[in-house]
Amino acid sequence: MGNDKIKLPELPVDPIRKKESLYKIQEAAAYKRLVYCPSWLEILKSQLSYISRGYWIGQGAFAGVGIVLFLLLGNLSREDAPYLFYASVLAASIGIVTVMELGRSQSFQMGELEESCYFNLGQLWAIKMILSGSINVAILTGVIGGLSRKTDFGILALCLYILVPFVISHGCYLLLLFWGRNMGKKWPQITAAVFMGLAAMIPGAFPGVYRQMYLPVWGGVFLMGVVLLGLELHSLFKKLSVGGEKICWS
Repeated sequence: MGNDKIKLPELPVDPIRKKESLYKIQEAAAYKRLVYCPSWLEILKSQLSYISRGYWIGQGAFAGVGIVLFLLLGNLSREDAPYLFYASVLAASIGIVTVMELGRSQSFQMGELEESCYFNLGQLWAIKMILSGSINVAILTGVIGGLSRKTDFGILALCLYILVPFVISHGCYLLLLFWGRNMGKKWPQITAAVFMGLAAMIPGAFPGVYRQMYLPVWGGVFLMGVVLLGLELHSLFKKLSVGGEKICWS
């Protein structure tokens, strides 16, 4: 049998036009954006859109309390109010809003939904905590500024007296972050906030603990709180680093 294949005639190729076409293709490919790298501002804007309205209401409420307390400290005389008493309770309670917002990712399969939508949970949680930490520190800075004008304590001492309940309470809140399921998850955190607020009142009942001789003790407790908070954050981001499946169990 002969070869029955149909042979097509070879089309003539203009080498000059071929070279020009290849050059245009290379030029278009060089300008094509294959990988999109958003700026930090774009990332921040996109992540802020995922934060709940309740979070902003809670942060606004604590900011309002801080402003009222700051104004109150500026108007009252030294004998009218136990300043550190109020400021310590505020410092111990202010972190509950952040932790309850983080807990939303573990309620009603939100973690699974965020993972299936390819959300970066570590990035999302980090931005929430950085934003909350900045707001809380700004509020407490104003409170400390008001305290410095109404008390004889130095700035270092005031920072320790306020940051000790702030740091320890955050460590306890994160410790309870993975307790419970769905709506029941908020009750351990709310209970912890109540107990942290009550615990912050205890030093106010014993004014002697605010003497300068006890500053090393306050410093030691502060360091213990920082270590506890650091361990909790390390454990949290370690769970998030494996894709978030360890928190997707509710």
